[in-house]
Amino acid sequence: MRFRLCCAAVVLVAGSAAFAAEPADVQPIPPERREEIRRDRPVRARAKRAVSLAAAEAASKAAGQDDYDVLSYALDLSFDPTARTVSGTATITARSLVPSLTHVALDLADGMTVTSVTRGGAPLVFAHAAGTATLDVTLDRAAAAGQDVALVVAYGGAPDVSSGYFGWNRYSSGGDGQMAWSLSEPYGAREWWPCKDVPGDKATVEEWWTVPAAWTATGNGVLVGVEDVAGG
Repeated sequence: MRFRLCCAAVVLVAGSAAFAAEPADVQPIPPERREEIRRDRPVRARAKRAVSLAAAEAASKAAGQDDYDVLSYALDLSFDPTARTVSGTATITARSLVPSLTHVALDLADGMTVTSVTRGGAPLVFAHAAGTATLDVTLDRAAAAGQDVALVVAYGGAPDVSSGYFGWNRYSSGGDGQMAWSLSEPYGAREWWPCKDVPGDKATVEEWWTVPAAWTATGNGVLVGVEDVAGG
């Protein structure tokens, strides 16, 4: 069974701010000042979280990822519950933000195997070194500032379930009850598909999921269509 969904990349951040108790003052704080401090606390908490997220995002970026902006992803993937693998292609459309873009650095867990990267059907040189979780693609020709580049990455493998971003589980004790799930917020998409795994880079996502006939694909976004395919 083949499911097509159109989604927008979404980032959800959960958490709460914790405040320390105010120390006692020799001179009591005037009531109007206490009210001002109380009102200001949520603002300062939001600012602190924003700074923390910005720092985490900066630390997560691979070298050169500020050189391009991803516009869209098109994922055409097959899921094999028996082998617990994901395989297929990811088409990444990005826009150059520099005068001459020659490399595109994508995030992808090193447990996934890349078989090819193409641009307009032409094969590109790429490196996906063990232990780096970075897929570095060398463009066949430089892209000028404002120019769009579409890359097709063919890959596959078994996502690392210990990462907490992808899993194969059972949703019920009776019957088959198998399911596959993913959690890619604010990071973690790199565990099962090549991307710029940075929350600040917004992009649209179109997904084709091919699953066994007895399975159903669900996800955030809009279901566009369902097809029966041979062997599925």
